[in-house]
Amino acid sequence: MKANKSITFRALPLAEFAQLALQETYESFLFNTNRHLLLQKNPNVWVFGAEQNQKILARCNIFLNESVGYSPWRMSFGGIEFCPKLSYEVLHNFVVFLTSFCKQELQLQKLHIKQYPFSYTESNSHLLTQILLQNGFSVQNQELTQYIQVNQPFEENLHLSEKRRLQKALKAGFVVEWWQNPDWKQVFTFVAEARKRRSFPLTMNETDFYETVATFPEKYSVFVVKKNAEIVALTVGVKVSRKVFYNFYPADNPSFLSYSPMVLLTKGLVDFCKEQSFEILDLGISTENGKANTGLIRFKKNLGSQNALKLSFVKILD
Repeated sequence: MKANKSITFRALPLAEFAQLALQETYESFLFNTNRHLLLQKNPNVWVFGAEQNQKILARCNIFLNESVGYSPWRMSFGGIEFCPKLSYEVLHNFVVFLTSFCKQELQLQKLHIKQYPFSYTESNSHLLTQILLQNGFSVQNQELTQYIQVNQPFEENLHLSEKRRLQKALKAGFVVEWWQNPDWKQVFTFVAEARKRRSFPLTMNETDFYETVATFPEKYSVFVVKKNAEIVALTVGVKVSRKVFYNFYPADNPSFLSYSPMVLLTKGLVDFCKEQSFEILDLGISTENGKANTGLIRFKKNLGSQNALKLSFVKILD
């Protein structure tokens, strides 16, 4: 434990840290909450926090495996979260504390930290990136994500080609709806088949998927495009925070690809986000280990999206 002008830096195993019941000065992203960390199937996780007056100002969760630390272990991102009002000096010192503790107390030789997209907290992301680079971290991987600002008029920002596809789907009688009591086995099978067809990896196996949606039924939602009773396309959406809704597992039916049902599905997601007061619809990455999927980037751009980096950092603790 280290104090800094009434701010305390602390590192504890997750079970001990959770007992502190500290009040947040910012909203944690879902994947970095205590309950969600338990789903990552690595019990050896330490929580690093900056605290003041029983309030948490900054936090990072590090999973241990042999002599390497990971944030996250198995999830879209982990990383360092912090209050936007936190000073440069305190955040810098927190990063120094984290790396020193990992090296000296946990005997780690390397740290991997995958941050959330810049679009989630742009100012924080710029600040943290500079501090990590100044403290010996290097960029291990850079992914490109796209997102839609929900307060913008969706159809006006569509490319002409996507406007035509949207009208084609609507004229064919397609409808988009929120599937409020989904058959999760049917959902997983539909997603798995679509991703296999496109040679996209599944980031969760079937057992982990069911456990996750059962643990957080209020955070995971399914949206479907239908033609009568037949599913044309669907996606699993995640409420990452009050601000961010994540289009996690989009999938389509190969029989209806000529209608580009993802355009209508995206419109449904944007409408839902507006109704629920989200600010950002995260469309996910369009790269794989930094290699661009140019067709996917073009499609998302045609949907009116904007670009944001998602960086992964590494540091050798020598």
